[in-house]
Amino acid sequence: MIQRLAALFAVAAVLLAASSPAAAGKKKAAPPPSRPDPQAVVEEAKARAVDPIAQGLALARLAWPAEDGDPAVAAAAREELIGFGRFGIDPIAAASGNVRDSQRADAVAALLECYAQRPAELPAAFLPALETAVWYGPREARERAIPPLAQFRYTPALLPIIDAALEDRALLPLAVKAVSAMQDARARFFLDDTLMAGPPDVRSDAAIALARIGGDALFPLKKALRSDDPATRLAAATAILPVARTDDLSALYEYLSAHSGDDPIVVQAIRDTAAMLEEVLAAQHAMDAATPPSDL
Repeated sequence: MIQRLAALFAVAAVLLAASSPAAAGKKKAAPPPSRPDPQAVVEEAKARAVDPIAQGLALARLAWPAEDGDPAVAAAAREELIGFGRFGIDPIAAASGNVRDSQRADAVAALLECYAQRPAELPAAFLPALETAVWYGPREARERAIPPLAQFRYTPALLPIIDAALEDRALLPLAVKAVSAMQDARARFFLDDTLMAGPPDVRSDAAIALARIGGDALFPLKKALRSDDPATRLAAATAILPVARTDDLSALYEYLSAHSGDDPIVVQAIRDTAAMLEEVLAAQHAMDAATPPSDL
């Protein structure tokens, strides 16, 4: 009887050992499922499309999927799309306005890369897509979209650029330089506020932008010449000197009267400019005096 019990215990011990985690670990693990070749997925998507336009749209869906997908497939589709010639711009432009926020900066970067391969052409969808990225994109997308909009002086994007800077103050330096390049008078009030109350390191650029726009945009500069802040006065004076007109003489003299203790180089430059403008004004008066009156 004792021998039979001992045999049963031995069998039970063997069964328990076989079912233990250590024993299970000795079993051969199943191989992981094989991942599809990314380039094969890309080629299959192109093969299913009926024409290059449909192929571009299919590639964009792979590059920036609506839900998380295989990053390797997305990267392969993106590269294929960038090199897709004139059929790549439109689907990338459409994607940059429709993708998730986390993908938008990359879509804008791909759009710029695609355009860089064919710079002699300016596709119709290119600049509007960048404008959309400024309207709706996160900071990184906006930072990438604003410089080319300024380069092409795409004035429909002026207000979105200003709104982006007001919403995200980190974009203010970039926005000021952009509207300076566009030279659109609608930016006057934005630049005026920036010159008078913006960060000190941006005020000089705002003053230069106002001078480049000219016309009524010079009024904020002349107002800034009366500022209580020396740095603001210096920025305004430096910007207005190259574009000053005889109509600005009173503002220059007012500055010299009230702030002759400012930077001596700037003060002397204003004196020299005022003297030159006085000569111009005298020549105009002499010319007017020499012109016979009209009989009409």
